[in-house]
This record gives sequence, C-alpha cells and structure tokens, in this order.
Amino acid sequence: MRFHVDVNVGDPIRPAPSTVGVPRLLGGVIAVQGYPLAMVYAEKTATAVERGLADTRWRDLADVYLLSRIHDQDDAEVVAAITTVAGHRGVALDRLSALTVTRGASGAATDHRAGWPSAPCSVGSPN
Repeated sequence: MRFHVDVNVGDPIRPAPSTVGVPRLLGGVIAVQGYPLAMVYAEKTATAVERGLADTRWRDLADVYLLSRIHDQDDAEVVAAITTVAGHRGVALDRLSALTVTRGASGAATDHRAGWPSAPCSVGSPN
C-alpha cells in the first residue's frame, strides 16, 4: 500500500487536528493525528487561488474534486476553513465567474470559464 504525506507549515488549523485511521499492511488500523478534511480543501483551494490560473498546481484542484466525490463534508466547516486560511495568507476570495480571459503558455488567448457551469460559485458571503 502506498500513500502520500503533504506537509504544510504556518497556516492556522481550523477545525482542530483530529485522529485519522490509517490501514496497516498486516491488518488493523493505526491512529495518527492529522488535518481534518476541511483543512485539506482549504490549503489546496487557497493555494490555487493565490497562484492563479497560470501557475496553479492542477493536481490540487483534482484532489479537491476527487475527495469531494468520496467524502461528505459540512459546508459551513469547509467555508470556515477556506476563509481562515485565505485570510491568514492575505488571499482574496472571489467567484469563479470573476475569472477573465488570460494568455496561456502558447500565447493564445483562452477563456478559462469556457465549459464551466454558469451558476455563481463562491466561498463565504457574496459581495
């Protein structure tokens, strides 16, 4: 069994760390302290927003998508975690619909909203 460990330093943790069960190779589970899933979403989302479309790590967005398909989460807890981490980093949160046309690596103009749902998507209260 393989697993990956992400290390993050400096961000506030909200909600607090929790005990996570990791399956053992020879059966059973080992308990370790870890980030609540809401913090995983917060760190990955704040990083993506902070770096912008041109420089973001798309695998972080894929992680958020895949995790959200597997695990149920409390929306208010996720919003609070994202807002806390983004605020600590000084990252302004906005709606996806606020994204504009940018130039990609090829130099061609690309509307990154093409194919995205038209419904507004925001974190926290709309402006």
